[in-house]
Amino acid sequence: MGQPPARESHTDANAHTERLEQDLLPRCHDAGIIGYPGLGIIGRICMRPETKAKRKIEALERRRALIDHLIEFIRTHPNAVDGADLHPLANRTGLRYDYAVIRPLWDKEKKGVVLRLEKWLENWYEEYGDESNDWMAIKKSRIVSEDVTGIPDEKLSEMLDAIHCELIPEDCEEEEQSSN
Repeated sequence: MGQPPARESHTDANAHTERLEQDLLPRCHDAGIIGYPGLGIIGRICMRPETKAKRKIEALERRRALIDHLIEFIRTHPNAVDGADLHPLANRTGLRYDYAVIRPLWDKEKKGVVLRLEKWLENWYEEYGDESNDWMAIKKSRIVSEDVTGIPDEKLSEMLDAIHCELIPEDCEEEEQSSN
């Protein structure tokens, strides 16, 4: 049997990277493009400063749109958000109840913001187990509504009450007993 091909040593790889950088960087600079020094040829992206600035501005505008949409939602749904707290959620701020989360998301298809209503408990994984192999994925059964923006305040309050009774039934039983 043949031997596997010889691997390039670490110092040979560094020398190769340095030769590529010496060849590539002057061409990028001549074209008015600035690279990221210190990241090596693999991580180097030659991009015009104007393009990088534009992308940063677009990302900040999307974040601002999430906050603005959430503010408008709170204004138009005062009863539904009465029991919620503002809560940091993975690079954004959402509304968290003891039993649900309203998560602002950027929808690429709509090119705008949606407010997704999800079932949520602090001990969700203890109660309902692991949902999937992807720890970032949200199981479809947890999503109550993809966008609650257009739902009237009263209807949303009813939806939230139904979720509350489904996930924390003892709270609803106590309310029924105290009203009788």
